Amino acid sequence: MNLSSRTTYLFPFFLLLLPSLYIIYIFFGIDTYSDDLKEYFLFFIKASILTTVLYFVLKKSVTFFSPNKFLKYFLILLPSIIIILVTRYFHFDFLALVAGVFLFFAFSVFSNRYTGVLTDETIDYKNLFGQPGVIYLKDIVKLEQKKNLLSIFREFKVLDLSRKTGITFTDENLDEYEINIFTKVFKADTLFSRIIEQANKCGNLKIRQYTV
Repeated sequence: MNLSSRTTYLFPFFLLLLPSLYIIYIFFGIDTYSDDLKEYFLFFIKASILTTVLYFVLKKSVTFFSPNKFLKYFLILLPSIIIILVTRYFHFDFLALVAGVFLFFAFSVFSNRYTGVLTDETIDYKNLFGQPGVIYLKDIVKLEQKKNLLSIFREFKVLDLSRKTGITFTDENLDEYEINIFTKVFKADTLFSRIIEQANKCGNLKIRQYTV
């Protein structure tokens, strides 16, 4: 059973779109006084293509950043370095630094958001870069529904596109880890109960449960 909402990718790709818009603006520009919608459309298409390219570049670079977690902070400077190398003009650009922060943040979100599939004995999960993992239902110690930013608008239920569910589990050394899965639209409670039910069938009757 698929546990994940399709909106899981929405926020991280939006974060990745922001530095793409800036980079495209720097290299191609756009006439902000133009009334030609085609120009804005082409600008957005170029930024979308760059966003896709950046995603695959980041996906390939995960193994490069894994040995040393501090290496990923290099992403903050990456837009500034690209602009300097292409323009061959060294100068400080505050907006390029902001674009780098969004790039770093996007990488972090892609690395730490997960999709999951519930089976009879496991939850098979992947982060948004496709790195896989397995949680055995017998090893789950806590399930927690967490509030999203949009959950504050209780009167507008449609805005609550997905519910973040934290799954805490132990490994063979009894060390605890947590992953967050954004469950399907309007099915968070059902899927939460289904995980509990399947875990109970596997003999795990001591899961701590927290709902909102």
